[in-house]
Amino acid sequence: MEEGGGFDGKRREAWLPTRGGMPGENVDVFVRFEQVGTMTLDPRKHFGAPATVTAAAAAAGGIGSNSSSVLQNTLMLLQHYIPPCGVVGLFLLLDLVAFPNTHHTPLSGRLCEEVHVLLALLSACILYSGLQQSLAFVRIYRHQKQQQQSCTSLPSLLSCSTSSLPPTLLCDRWELVVLDWRAANDDDSSLSPPLPPALPPPLPPTFLNAEKGDVEKAQARWTKTLAWRKANNVDHILSQPHPKFDLIKKMYPQAFHYKDKQGHVCFYEILGKLQVGELLRQGVDLSDLTKHIIVQQEFLWGILQPAQTDRVTLVMDLKGVSFADVTGEVVNFAKMAVGLTSTHYPARSCRMLIVFVPGWFNLIFRFIKPMLNEDTKRKIIFLDEREIREGAMLEFIDSEFLPKEYGGTCEVPLGKSPFEVQLKGIVDAAGAAAAVAAAATAAAAAAAAATATAAAAAMEGEEEESD
Repeated sequence: MEEGGGFDGKRREAWLPTRGGMPGENVDVFVRFEQVGTMTLDPRKHFGAPATVTAAAAAAGGIGSNSSSVLQNTLMLLQHYIPPCGVVGLFLLLDLVAFPNTHHTPLSGRLCEEVHVLLALLSACILYSGLQQSLAFVRIYRHQKQQQQSCTSLPSLLSCSTSSLPPTLLCDRWELVVLDWRAANDDDSSLSPPLPPALPPPLPPTFLNAEKGDVEKAQARWTKTLAWRKANNVDHILSQPHPKFDLIKKMYPQAFHYKDKQGHVCFYEILGKLQVGELLRQGVDLSDLTKHIIVQQEFLWGILQPAQTDRVTLVMDLKGVSFADVTGEVVNFAKMAVGLTSTHYPARSCRMLIVFVPGWFNLIFRFIKPMLNEDTKRKIIFLDEREIREGAMLEFIDSEFLPKEYGGTCEVPLGKSPFEVQLKGIVDAAGAAAAVAAAATAAAAAAAAATATAAAAAMEGEEEESD
């Protein structure tokens, strides 16, 4: 319902207080008004005045109404019951008054010889028509005036109000549906409807780009990602504790380190120092590694680069990686990492710089290359040690933001950039908040246990005294 208005055919919802209206109840109900159809009714039957009131109104209105009734009947007689031959009478009257010297001549001969006789006939027709219109106007005026006079008393209002209604009236049918209830709130200003359910996030352009413009496939992929985010509480993962963050960072060196020349964040992975086996031996399982990757992705796309047009430059350092390092554990971790980012964070990379490429990697890449799509192939750039010494990476990243080991002049080591400091602060804050909450819970539990112990001791003391 709108303030100051009625129903407009749309669904309306509102909180309504019921206190005072339902015995023994003091609740507010959330109701919905819905138009469920239409119905027809006879207003004279449903809203007409009772017979006794109508009779009283007729008796009250009958006093002094004889003269008006006679005039009304006379007007009706003149208007409806005078035959059309009245035109002939008017013509003869006009002919007698206007042409007194020619009335002894037969009428048929005069109609053929004298033009003024035709003019008299035409004038008679016009006068007769005007008279009929005047009588109709006078009759309507008298009827309306009589209604206004008769409707001045309360009994007459009941009868005259229904006399002008049509015999059939089309009305809307509305239904009241109770959706929710709550304890009554004395503050009427809070009786506002609950917030509507949040609409699903719109389809990101990156998902549409990943599916080559196929809206149906992109929407299906986005729906699966939304379900995955909800199941893993990804929207709030940065506020959750991540106690194994530092350990993973130590044995799997990764770092956000400034931006490239196009303004994209650069992300370095030092795969030569990856120790997946040691992580597993120290209690870091695949779920912890998965959470670690999600934390970094959410920090990158939620805080550092929230725009859909933002991209990332990946630098994968293979220095020190041997063929023996490619174990089953490493392969499983790589599949998880690549699958997670490509599925739920698609089309977000600008380029992938694979640096310090060992000779044996080219042999493996020959088998991997046919499985990659053309966009991914165009983004991959291989750089060996000689090309890095010659400054090949300076084509993409400014020297002041490129670490020295990759041909730049940046003095800030990997893992110490402002981006990494910010991420560490977020993780530490989430851990501290979780620790405070855990301490408060433990204190409350200890207090409850102490209260229970004291109560039990008091009861035992009372029992001993009674004995």
